[in-house]
Amino acid sequence: ERAQVLGSFVALLLQYFITGLIIAAASWRLTGSQRHVDGKAIFITASISLMANALLLRIMPSSAHGHGHSHGTGSSAAGVAQAHMLGDLLQSGVCMLVGVSVSLDAELAWLDSASAFFYAAVVGLSTVRLFSEFLVVLMERAPLELKSEDLFNDLSRIKGVIDVHCCHV
Repeated sequence: ERAQVLGSFVALLLQYFITGLIIAAASWRLTGSQRHVDGKAIFITASISLMANALLLRIMPSSAHGHGHSHGTGSSAAGVAQAHMLGDLLQSGVCMLVGVSVSLDAELAWLDSASAFFYAAVVGLSTVRLFSEFLVVLMERAPLELKSEDLFNDLSRIKGVIDVHCCHV
């Protein structure tokens, strides 16, 4: 499982890196001279992306534990993929609106850059929980719901246990 979590973590870091590049490009377009934005091309590309992600979400298994029990993160690869597809689905809808808007009024070309900032927010909000769960697994941290003092007390109450000390969880 740790290899799967590590792979998913690297994929998530790559998504964050690419999102950073998208934000940098959008910022440059807003501060520099705005190039021509083809609203029709944006709309067509976003429509294809929307259909592809909707299809993938429909055929993707909702649970892919594979071995009958969970380690707290569920299926991390499936979780990253689903979060990515849901974010792309939402972003595709936004881009379709941007494409129509820019086609109707070229002065709204700034919406192309604004949609990149929206995408970054969606990526961040939809993956922050996964990022945290991956760190817990990779750092071999005790689950948050485990109260170490309660564990210490439970161990102390076991018949035959004389003392509990240096209890690292």
